[in-house]
Order: sequence, then structure tokens, then C-alpha cells
Amino acid sequence: AMSAGDGLTSHYVSIDELDGSAQHSGTPAFVPQQRHSMFLLVSALSTLEMVAAASVCARGETCHGAPAWGVALGLLSALICAAYLFAANSRADTAEAVLEPVVLFLFWWWVAGVSTLTFYGPFVEVGNGFCATWAALVVVTILLYGSSSAFRGTLDDAWAKMQLSAHVELLALASVVELVAASATCARGTCNDGSGWAITVGCVSLATCAWAWISSSVPAARASSLALAVRSPVFATAMSGWWLLAVCTLTLSSPFEHAGNGFLSTWAALYSSVMLVFSAYEVQLPSASWSSDTSGRLGAAVQHAPPPPHA
Repeated sequence: AMSAGDGLTSHYVSIDELDGSAQHSGTPAFVPQQRHSMFLLVSALSTLEMVAAASVCARGETCHGAPAWGVALGLLSALICAAYLFAANSRADTAEAVLEPVVLFLFWWWVAGVSTLTFYGPFVEVGNGFCATWAALVVVTILLYGSSSAFRGTLDDAWAKMQLSAHVELLALASVVELVAASATCARGTCNDGSGWAITVGCVSLATCAWAWISSSVPAARASSLALAVRSPVFATAMSGWWLLAVCTLTLSSPFEHAGNGFLSTWAALYSSVMLVFSAYEVQLPSASWSSDTSGRLGAAVQHAPPPPHA
């Protein structure tokens, strides 16, 4: 007999367990229960972001500019999620037909929100608004991956063509965020020597990652001496040293002394470059996984342990 827990978990399907037809056809990768849960989560994050923006408005005399945009961002997103969930419960066929356009709109809506609110204000530092805005974009991106076969296929194909370590992609992404964050400090009128150095750090790192990608993807460039240097441990060591210098200069003083996009992306770049060094020198890090064999030995030891002495 199937238990209630088995019946509940049977509604959820892992993306890794889907067959090829579901991966590349028009069939959504997420079952309705999963999509509804994610829409609820996006709605909750939208409400949190809206309240955070409204609190910024409440601290000022008027609500205009970036805080007003923050309120509109969360309000419209929450209303769209509520409307979709209502349609899914009353007209499932209609909800299924508009699923992909709705999620695609939410994706670009939150891309615009992250690009403006967390780089230019009012959520430039870590707080409720910052975290809610970024979390909403992450959840919507996952929802789009599970709802759009075109987006899923494009992302999977691009990932399959990548012949570099995943740490290089993370380093490139962190470099982009750091570069934009440094440029945003100048746009906000606080540009100084530290901002110029931060822009230089991001540009050099991004250009190096771009050449690493080109040298691994274009057959004609793979045999060049520079391409071989990029794939050598020297490249990984140089990038880790570059970002260690950046962390010591950019996060201890202006412009990234406070936690925000620039601060977090600088540390993320250092982490990815250090992991690249470990990969280049084939350093095996200790596994933190809890294997069944380990738990079995521990359980047997506990079971056969002598009882504690009586007082």
C-alpha cells in the first residue's frame, strides 16, 4: 500500500529524472504543484520587496524615483502571481496557455529590478529589499527554466558547449557584477580613485575570462601560446592573486566597504579563482558528504556502546 508521504512526493519530478522528450519538447519540466509553489514564493518575495521600498518612501517626504519604482516592481509582480494562481485554480487550460509568456515577463521584470534597485538604489546594501529582489530573480529564473522548453534548451546547449571549468564561468559572472557595481558608484556621484581601480579590476578579469572561453571554444585559437597559458596553472594562480589584491583594496575601504553587489561579487571572484587554482593543480579537497557507510558505522557504534556508569 502507498503511504500518504509516497503519494505526496509522487507529485514532484526532479529535472534530472526527466526523459529527453520532456527536456526538449514543449512539455514544462515542472508539474503544476511545483509551479504553484514557486509562484507563491515569488508573490511573497514581491510583497517583501514592495514593503521594503514603501518603508524607504515612508522615511522621506514624498515617494518618487527609485523608491516608487521599487513599490511598483513588487506590486505588479505580486498581482501577476496572484492572477496566475487564480486562473490555475479556475481555468487550468488558460493558465497553461499563458504560462510561458507570464514567466518570461516576470523574468525580464525582475532583471530590470535587480539592475536598477540593487546597483543604483535604494537597495545598494544588503537588507530586506536587497535580498528579496535578488531572491525573486533567482526563483523566477528557475521557474522559467522549468516552464520554457526554448529557454531550457538554449541554456543546456550553451552549458554543454562550455569546455572550461565551471569556476571560470563563475569568475566571469562575478567580474561582470563587480564591474557594473563599480560603474554604478560613479553614476551615483561617488566616483573616486577606488572606483577607477575597481573598474580596472573587473575589466581585466572579464577580458581574461573571455579569452579563456574563446581559446577553448574556437579550434583555431586552441594551439596558440596565449591559449595554452590561459589553460595552465599560471593563469589560475595569477587570477587568484589579482582578486586577492582586489579584496584587500576594494572591500576594506571605498568603494565596497559595505556589503552589497560589489562586495559580494569581489569575494565571489576570489573564491572562484582560488577554486580554479585547486582544479589546476589537481588538489583534492576533503569531501563533506555524509555517506551511508559512515552513518551505518556510527549507528552500529552507538548501538553497541556500553551504557553510562551509574552514579
